[in-house]
Amino acid sequence: MPLQERNGRAYLNARLSIDAGAALGYEYALDPQQQHALGAVIGSIGIRGRDCNQEDGFEQVGCALTSLFRSRVDGVGVTYSFNNSGLNQRGFRARVEAGRGKHLSSGTQQWVANLVIGYQF
Repeated sequence: MPLQERNGRAYLNARLSIDAGAALGYEYALDPQQQHALGAVIGSIGIRGRDCNQEDGFEQVGCALTSLFRSRVDGVGVTYSFNNSGLNQRGFRARVEAGRGKHLSSGTQQWVANLVIGYQF
């Protein structure tokens, strides 16, 4: 759901996992064709499973099984996007997001990265 201006756009998107969340972001075009943009995002910035490296033996098997049920990470991040037809034009886009936030189920601070591929109508 973008809110557009000449060289930028704000957006709100849903993040769905075991526990749903939302993220608010802003991107600003870097070139005259508006194909490349940098931005920031806040809110639900990704999903992660449990870290099973600290577990031993049978506990590690149980941890790996429960890790399949991922939960969200809430925090802040930066974005880079490539918009084939331009930032505020119809067409395909790809965005890379990276940030750090609090893992909802474990309460620990974690790094996350996402690749978002979409189409703007």
